[in-house]
Amino acid sequence: MDQTKQAWLSQAKEDVVRLSIQFHEIILSSSGNDHLVSLTNTIRDKVTYFRNSGIKIGIRDESCIEEHAQILAALKERDSLKAANEMYNHIEQDLLSLQAIYK
Repeated sequence: MDQTKQAWLSQAKEDVVRLSIQFHEIILSSSGNDHLVSLTNTIRDKVTYFRNSGIKIGIRDESCIEEHAQILAALKERDSLKAANEMYNHIEQDLLSLQAIYK
């Protein structure tokens, strides 16, 4: 999280994207859900491209870093409902960014 925030402040967009991907991968692999991992692997390239296009072209702001922090906090609290809600919000914000890109 700290590295992502530092990369954002330095405008190192490639590093922000790389670290964001790592964040998502850590959560995915930690889920222990083989079906989810398999499904995500099938669509990973497309999702990664769209999600990170928003960062690279400046549609998605640094709020994505705070969203990651909220997800991580919920996971540390072992509050599955809160984590699911935070993940839903994060995905929703990504979708809004995608809509802005393709309007």
